[in-house]
Amino acid sequence: MARICFLKFGMDQTTIMKKTILVSLTFLAIGLSASAQQSWNMTFHDNFKGPIDTARYNDVWGYVDSAGREYGIFGSNRETFFVEVTDPDSIRFIASFEGRTLNTTWRDYSTWSHYAFGVSDGGGGSLQIWDLQYLPDSVVKIFDHDSLGHSTHNIQMWRSDLYMIDNKGSNPGGGSYRWPVRVVSVKDPYNPKTVGGLFDTDYNLGHDVYIWHDTAYLSVYFSGTKNGLHVYDFRSPANPQLLGSLQNYPEAGINHASWGSWDRQTLVMADETHGSGVKMVDISDLSNMQTLSVFRTFPGAIAHNPFIVDTLAIISYYHDGVQVWSIKDPTNPVHVGYFDTDTTIGSGSNYGGYEGCWGVYPFFPSGTLIATDRDNGFFTLTLDGWVPPPPPPLPVGLNPAEQKALLNVYPNPSNGRITVSLGEQVDMVLRMDVMSMDGKVVYSRRIEGKFGIYDFDLSGISESLYLIRVHGDGFEKRARLILK
Repeated sequence: MARICFLKFGMDQTTIMKKTILVSLTFLAIGLSASAQQSWNMTFHDNFKGPIDTARYNDVWGYVDSAGREYGIFGSNRETFFVEVTDPDSIRFIASFEGRTLNTTWRDYSTWSHYAFGVSDGGGGSLQIWDLQYLPDSVVKIFDHDSLGHSTHNIQMWRSDLYMIDNKGSNPGGGSYRWPVRVVSVKDPYNPKTVGGLFDTDYNLGHDVYIWHDTAYLSVYFSGTKNGLHVYDFRSPANPQLLGSLQNYPEAGINHASWGSWDRQTLVMADETHGSGVKMVDISDLSNMQTLSVFRTFPGAIAHNPFIVDTLAIISYYHDGVQVWSIKDPTNPVHVGYFDTDTTIGSGSNYGGYEGCWGVYPFFPSGTLIATDRDNGFFTLTLDGWVPPPPPPLPVGLNPAEQKALLNVYPNPSNGRITVSLGEQVDMVLRMDVMSMDGKVVYSRRIEGKFGIYDFDLSGISESLYLIRVHGDGFEKRARLILK
């Protein structure tokens, strides 16, 4: 069936109908629950689902390693998946990790340096941190604890600071707390520490946050008389300052998420409310933000997670898949393509639910788009004819300083007897930890850094892949070891 998208701005109805006569794509090979999905100006490449047929999928993020290989990180109600998408026509599974809670609707992810961060909402969760430096071979979990909140809805990184929408935690003396925004330093990802945030403000609860430099654009989800978009200066994380807010705007609903343009002039904002259109907002003056335009797919649809890449707004839509608009003129967005991941409904009917596309990640240098559907799993897509410009300065892969932070371990693979070389003398006491792939320390020794070279007998440890970490005050080096 054809799907016709009506815009508030831009093309007239006749032109839209001519440009949206769709060709159904058949996916018998990937076992989807319906025989076709609908697309326009977008190409489907591959689909991946986990081994549990009843799994429900949620958010997605991306990572690029030092060799330029591209990876997807996405969640289900039970676990987190890591897959390689360098060849978008052939998704390659790498690893999966169960969460503290095995039944959550919400997971969220971000990356910094060669680390990935994951959280879940709904209670019983934790902050999980994975080391990605051993990709494409493996992923190592290095942290899993609920001390920084066990019900976190959304996270975003700026440099080594992790901004967390920490919806619920427990105080040691009893009771609970909320941080609309908690700022956690992950300079030492083995020991993340809270360095500031917004605590128990009068609107009590954030939902999503978009970070640019030290400015936080907070979407307030449940806020009494205060709602919409609130912008804070976080140059001093322990003492953030409100820069401006947008609370009265056309078709205002429950403000879910936002993302800014590269020139810091405009922002795309989505309300998670049936019938509420997507907004383009002028943010050039944070004390007087103005709505420039409102646009939509079908009248009842909900835009979930919006992003801006150069002059495109790329948005995940419940029931309407991945939707793309040109925002060269933010007062007049023009629809340029979509791919519908959803198979639960058709032709714009039954928009009362929250099925279909949950998230999209549009920042790969290759132009590959990755997306998640609540029922149908993980997708690789491309926008036909789109050549992405150079990406924004997001931290990806290993920089030269981090390359120097690798240990020399030999022989490797080993039958248990190994030599570890720091490559330098260090005037401090260090600790060497051998960690399994699930983050458990299976061997630990105190060493004097001034010697530089050490011999160990690990023959009592099971054959497997391990992470060796030598660390001290301000010092850390790592290596991968195969015991056979």
